Amino acid sequence: MNIYFRELKAHRLGLLFWCLGIVAMIAAGMAKYAAFAEAGQSLDAMLAGIPKAVQVVFGFSGFNLAKASGFYGVLFLYVAVMAAVHATLLGANLISKEERDRTSEFLYAKPISRGTAVTAKLLAGLTHIILLNIVTIRLSNTCGLPG
Repeated sequence: MNIYFRELKAHRLGLLFWCLGIVAMIAAGMAKYAAFAEAGQSLDAMLAGIPKAVQVVFGFSGFNLAKASGFYGVLFLYVAVMAAVHATLLGANLISKEERDRTSEFLYAKPISRGTAVTAKLLAGLTHIILLNIVTIRLSNTCGLPG
């Protein structure tokens, strides 16, 4: 249990920065939508000139960009990529950190098994990912979008 709490504490600043990054990404994207909506330009008319293949590549197809939920649907693809990058970096850092800092021998000399140590680290990583998802879902609900 000490390893779990130590990993939560060690990575809390990184979690804070990733949460702020996702908040900034969603806020900037929805501000862009607000600017398009109040300018009176029809996003559908603007996107009609873009070829279908390009729309599919960038994730525009299938969403009604005239609505906030459709605009957020396109934006959410990029938020999901950010969350996947965070999860990948966190998982790699949780395990490799001990080798990099040369503390793995000390950790494995403790009266716990290697499996217990790795499990505690991975559970701490899972907790951070769940917290990041909660921030993203709460923010989308705050914007009045479906969660």
